[in-house]
Amino acid sequence: PTTSQPVKVLTSAGFAVGYSETRRNPLWAAYRVFAVAAPQTHKRPSRFKVDTRTTARINHAAYTRSGYDRGHMAPNYAIDTRYGRAAQRETFRMSNIIPQRPKLNRQVWRRLEQKVAKRWSTAFEEVWVVTGPIFDNERETLPSGVDIPDACYKIIADEINGQLRLIAFIIPQDVQSRAPLESFLVSVDAVESATGIDF
Repeated sequence: PTTSQPVKVLTSAGFAVGYSETRRNPLWAAYRVFAVAAPQTHKRPSRFKVDTRTTARINHAAYTRSGYDRGHMAPNYAIDTRYGRAAQRETFRMSNIIPQRPKLNRQVWRRLEQKVAKRWSTAFEEVWVVTGPIFDNERETLPSGVDIPDACYKIIADEINGQLRLIAFIIPQDVQSRAPLESFLVSVDAVESATGIDF
């Protein structure tokens, strides 16, 4: 992804993020999810860690009692089951986290992450994913100064017979928990327009 916004590219085992020090959020996370015969999972860490590679140094407490979840961009399950325990721990760095409302994070966003990790990676052998937040012109922040996005996007790419296939979603923060994923389908152009990022 390329953008005129300043980003710091941070690479970890299994994924990379483009981090905005201004917004104190990742603007994108990119990762590959491939089919695995017998996925192995590990216990989730109990806390999120400061990423010392950032200037913002956002910590676990920055979201506490804010009404927002700490929402993974590179997801715990997909990275854990493909790249192992050390990689899973890296998804709990705050540079990989954005504020997400609970109904989004625990319901709709989780369903989409699971569909990518469990169904599409198996059906298509492997897929590439780019995901992140969308902000409008009215800036809103947590008390800690972390910008609150208005929506989230996810782009999934697959190659078949030398041709690239793409599917994209934009899901707003105020989503209803039972909303069908199909209702959030958009074009990649729509994501580019909403984010100012060229995919």
